[in-house]
Amino acid sequence: MGQVSSEQLSLLCIQIIRIIAQSMNEERQSAQDFLLSLDDVLNTVSNCVSFALTDSKDAQKQHHLIDKKLDNELAALAKSTRSASSLADLKNQVSSHMTLLVSMLNEKRSLIEENNQKLITDLAKAQARIAELERSAETYKDKLNQQRSKSLQDPLTRLPNRAAFDERLMLEFNRWQRYGTPLAIAIADIDNFKAINDTYGHIAGDKTLQVISSM
Repeated sequence: MGQVSSEQLSLLCIQIIRIIAQSMNEERQSAQDFLLSLDDVLNTVSNCVSFALTDSKDAQKQHHLIDKKLDNELAALAKSTRSASSLADLKNQVSSHMTLLVSMLNEKRSLIEENNQKLITDLAKAQARIAELERSAETYKDKLNQQRSKSLQDPLTRLPNRAAFDERLMLEFNRWQRYGTPLAIAIADIDNFKAINDTYGHIAGDKTLQVISSM
């Protein structure tokens, strides 16, 4: 296999730069999409809380008005009971007031059910958006893990690179300091590897490195 020409090398370098730039743009776009999703979910939850507080205040006002009507009607019932001139009159007065009281209690119950249903709906909507964010976060987390794995791996041999070596060395060094266990570093070298590049070309040399690294 012959040597790689300077023109071929230039074209390969340009292609590599394009791949790196594309990967960076995809990662940046992924981060932007995740942040936009996060902002959207936070807005949904914030609006849900805001609407719930507003509805709660409105509901309190309505409950207060109904409670006031109930108190007035109960007072009127008591007054009518005391002023009734006959049993028939008392029966009519009580029946009339009880009809109004039942109507007010039904109105209060309907109001409670309506507010509860609206709150359940708003909370379900917020919960669905949060679940969507959790799924997006898991996807983004997987992408970050993949990106980190790539950053610690040599693209040619798929072996750990210098950054991975430094990280693992620090880990083992701290472990040695903590536990006092033996620590050793092994270094392997490929004899006469330059002769492969000089004789068969750098592409053959790369293939050789890939074969050796897989052993």
